[in-house]
Amino acid sequence: MTADPRGQPSEAPYVLGPLVQLVVGPKAYSVSVHESVLRPRSAFFDAALNKCWKEGREKKVTLPEEELRIVTLYVQQLYTGKIHVKKTTTREGLGRSDNLPEFLVLAELYLFGERVQDSIFKDTVTNAFAARILEPLGPDYSFPVTSALDILYKGTHDSSPIRRFMVDMYVRFGCEWWITCSPDDHNKDFLVEVSRALLKGRRTGVVWCSSSGKSMPKLVDFDMSVYHEKKDVK
Repeated sequence: MTADPRGQPSEAPYVLGPLVQLVVGPKAYSVSVHESVLRPRSAFFDAALNKCWKEGREKKVTLPEEELRIVTLYVQQLYTGKIHVKKTTTREGLGRSDNLPEFLVLAELYLFGERVQDSIFKDTVTNAFAARILEPLGPDYSFPVTSALDILYKGTHDSSPIRRFMVDMYVRFGCEWWITCSPDDHNKDFLVEVSRALLKGRRTGVVWCSSSGKSMPKLVDFDMSVYHEKKDVK
């Protein structure tokens, strides 16, 4: 039987009212989104579109430093509730310490959510990280490493929930090859936080990665809400 495509009226986005034009990147690509969808989610856009500002009167916000693909994925999530990122289907060509392309996109998406102050979006991206981790590629599971962590740490504050999530993943499931022999491969703040977390001791019930790195991550035992800014994101 096919999936039921029907939904509750209360779940539908409110799409009446004017459109806002987001002017993205140095080439000034135009992305349109309903003001009624955008403003309730983002404190940044809500402030920018106040009618006392030029942007609010013209319904146009310029984002010259942003990437089109990131803004597009953000707007899609506003309407669908999903992160429409291309799923990685193989680790072919990737070394043990290489990121899946999906992790790099998710890291950039989280930072966009940080910049536009959208907690629901950031929490959804965190859930997408967890979903990617739980989905095996053949016999193996993949975790964010090196550059993906560096992206996150350079764009988030010390108490960011995504930082806690990444540290907990390393403490609970980490394998030695996640940390390369070159210190320059890693964000220094991340290494400090992981080291401190490990030295605090391992709680009862910690699940460790097998020597092959192929054990099933028991993320199903995690309460993901502790890594959310808004506790009602599923």
